[in-house]
Amino acid sequence: MSDGKSAVERDRREGLLALAAALRPELHRYCSRLMGSVIDGEDVVQDTFARAFVAL
Repeated sequence: MSDGKSAVERDRREGLLALAAALRPELHRYCSRLMGSVIDGEDVVQDTFARAFVAL
């Protein structure tokens, strides 16, 4: 039973990582404009994806 649960969790993590890879460039551009700095925009993107990964 735990193998099934761990497989589902692994699939969810892989799905999140695939989605993050697809959305990251556009999200980074948006956050950079919003924050007024490329570096601050990258920090926001990293924090957002880290929180999403932990929440998953």
